[in-house]
Amino acid sequence: SRNVINTPEKLELKKFCPRCKKHTLHKEAKLPNPKKQ
Repeated sequence: SRNVINTPEKLELKKFCPRCKKHTLHKEAKLPNPKKQ
């Protein structure tokens, strides 16, 4: 976990994409709230 106040921008990671078959930049996505259901 990370402090959102200190780092408001989305986390970017270079990860291997099996669909593209190469390393691409992946941005952090908003996690679905499990309590809302």
